[in-house]
Amino acid sequence: MRVKESIFFHSAALQEIQDKLVAHLHVKKDIGPGDVKDLLGISRKYAIPLMEYFDAQRVTVRQGERRVLRTP
Repeated sequence: MRVKESIFFHSAALQEIQDKLVAHLHVKKDIGPGDVKDLLGISRKYAIPLMEYFDAQRVTVRQGERRVLRTP
């Protein structure tokens, strides 16, 4: 699945990433780019597009430089 113009992830990998992100947000309440890098073991090059992707998918909402779970 396309996350950004030139960044793609397998749908199963994206689901696993989403599961980790949501689990983290249930505990910590918010997450920033550095936290995403540490949580997933990826570089900022991938962390930022993933954060934007989950905003667009209505999983998270941006609050400044951090993200929180979107409430239904």
